[in-house]
Amino acid sequence: MLLETAWTKTPIICSDIPQNSSVFSDDEVLFFKDGDSIDLAKKIDWAFNNWNVMIKKTENAFNTLIEKYTWPNISNKYKYLYEKFN
Repeated sequence: MLLETAWTKTPIICSDIPQNSSVFSDDEVLFFKDGDSIDLAKKIDWAFNNWNVMIKKTENAFNTLIEKYTWPNISNKYKYLYEKFN
């Protein structure tokens, strides 16, 4: 879901679980502390008050998606690994 959201160029606020933080950084999304609804509320408020920053993060997330997570890039990584170990 995280990659699909980035593809639509929608600002992302997500929990700081490893599954999210291994895909995107603070430059690309706004993280809240996992299980902390107060922190989530603060981050939502911050996002609305810093919309220009959120738009920049959105652009960064989209660019990372294009650079790392499109099928041509993924297939090249698999090809490299296949050739390396054969």
